Amino acid sequence: MHASSYVAFHGDRRIAAGPLADVLPVLKQRFDRDPSDLPLVFETLTGSQVDFDLRGTLEEVLERAEPV
Repeated sequence: MHASSYVAFHGDRRIAAGPLADVLPVLKQRFDRDPSDLPLVFETLTGSQVDFDLRGTLEEVLERAEPV
């Protein structure tokens, strides 16, 4: 099974793409600047929209988001 890939958009602009380790730091940085600025994130294989809990440290965010 291959690792999931994600793409994040703010409006019609792509702001991040790739595995969680690449996408979540970008989302976390934006969230820390403005918690109301929530981009749309999609899992690229299925096209499903996904949400991540961006509270806490980046390490905590990554730990919560990683599949078990």
